[in-house]
Amino acid sequence: MDKVNLLLVDDQPGKLLSYQAILAGLGENLVSARSGREALQCLLKQEFALILLDVMMPDMDGFETATLIRQHPRLEQTPIIFITAFSMSELDRLKGYELGAVDYVFAPIVPEILRAKASVFVELYRKRQELQSLNQTLTQTNAALIAEVAERRRAEAALEEEHASLARRVEERTKELRTANEKLARAARLKDEFLANMSHELRTPLNAILGISEALQEQVYGLLNENQLQALGDVEESGRHLLALINDILDLSKIEMGKLKLEMVPVGVAWVCEASLHFINQIAQQKRLKVVTTIDSAVTTIQADERQLKQILVNLLSNAVKFTPEGGKIGLEVVGNAEQETVYFTVWDNGIGIVRKNLERLFQPFVQLDSSLSRQYSGTGLGLALVHRLVELHGGGISVESEPGEGSRFIVSLPWPAENLTDRAEKETFTAKPITTLASLGGVIPVSNGKCKATSRLILLVEDNESSIRTVSDYLCAKSYRVIVVRNGSEVVNLAREERPEVILMDIQIPGMDGLEAIRRVRAEAELSNIPIIALTALAMCGDREKCLAAGANDYMSKPIQLKKLVEMIEIQRKKSRQNNLT
Repeated sequence: MDKVNLLLVDDQPGKLLSYQAILAGLGENLVSARSGREALQCLLKQEFALILLDVMMPDMDGFETATLIRQHPRLEQTPIIFITAFSMSELDRLKGYELGAVDYVFAPIVPEILRAKASVFVELYRKRQELQSLNQTLTQTNAALIAEVAERRRAEAALEEEHASLARRVEERTKELRTANEKLARAARLKDEFLANMSHELRTPLNAILGISEALQEQVYGLLNENQLQALGDVEESGRHLLALINDILDLSKIEMGKLKLEMVPVGVAWVCEASLHFINQIAQQKRLKVVTTIDSAVTTIQADERQLKQILVNLLSNAVKFTPEGGKIGLEVVGNAEQETVYFTVWDNGIGIVRKNLERLFQPFVQLDSSLSRQYSGTGLGLALVHRLVELHGGGISVESEPGEGSRFIVSLPWPAENLTDRAEKETFTAKPITTLASLGGVIPVSNGKCKATSRLILLVEDNESSIRTVSDYLCAKSYRVIVVRNGSEVVNLAREERPEVILMDIQIPGMDGLEAIRRVRAEAELSNIPIIALTALAMCGDREKCLAAGANDYMSKPIQLKKLVEMIEIQRKKSRQNNLT
């Protein structure tokens, strides 16, 4: 610890020595001055913790010296203890205090008292020095903090500016993305509208072609000979082929837009294979192809979308038939692997095969491996692309093995969880659905002059296409229904109120008021609210069925409609309606 300075002022050397002896025990630096002037000189040179100042000195007494000391700014706070051997009046003491004295010591001096008082002021001086040092440190720290705060404020200001700039850039980018998204949404909407319109424009004439073909084959308009029935079969086959192409295009578009939803249910494997083979049997027989089917007995059911699984197998089998020369072989194999929880559907043929370099392009849409004008095999190049997407939607995979001139094997792997399969097989018995052929479409029902018979089974047909009106009306009349027709949606409610039909067949795209609104108007009428409504539409886009049912339709059928299936649907709705009326 550094020593502090104590200034001893007295004109008598002996007294100075006595002060030094008394205060030596403090261990501080003692400085002596024998006059007021000498004391002032010492005070100007160094700093003192305490001044012991004799009052009675020649030339300049203690009071004058104290007055000069207090006039100096640096010394005005230095404590002064006056030493006097004389008794002083109260006025003299007051004068001393006014000049800055902090205490008095009277002679004869008591060493302990002087030492104690000096010690107090030494300690106060040290505390004051520490406080000054702390204040200085605090001042420096404050200055540093102020500088840091200023720097932070500058940094924050720069950061705020950067944030503002970033926000502007984000806003600009967001605006660009919003504009781009709006354009994409508009393009997607236009694409949906185009597909819907194209579906309607293509399906409407197909509806007439297939409907008339079906009615003629059932000999609704009279008896036909074998050649005529064969020709009609060719017309219907071509129409069905065109419809399949349209469906492929629409299905692929739905998948690409993420709008195709699978309806996963337990599907009987044997049935779906049989139903798929039925689609290609006729062509396979015409080409004298041998069809081989092998199904693992352990694989009874699989969780899948029944329609889409059938589509996968039909597309692969159709390709096998197409690319296999007459007299060749094609086959469908089903093998389950319980350990891998996978079932494998393999469609194979011994046809023309595929060149290895073309395998990687096989599942791309609109790709024909032989795209020359003289190519031998027809097709749009959508079948395998659709198969690939549908298999992926099922959580499976597809691979191909092929050698030119030896044939191809397309292997579809689908999930086949082992859990609950045994219970499901015990609880559910899947019966193969009957496969209807043209020869079993019903008996011959001649209709005299195309007139409907008088019957209570009244059907209200809401349709504006004349071909569809004529085809559906003639067929239903031949099936002993009475049909009334309205060509405008705005007339439906009034006519339904007057005629009270048992079933309403509602086309969705009709003039005046669309079919959905017409359905809502019918449902809003209490007296008509229970009449079954079957929605008919050529749109067949994703969500159309849900829109129709939400509007109030009881069932839905997309065009081209199958007339026999339409009759079955009508009878189901009539039966439900009668049961509801009884309850």
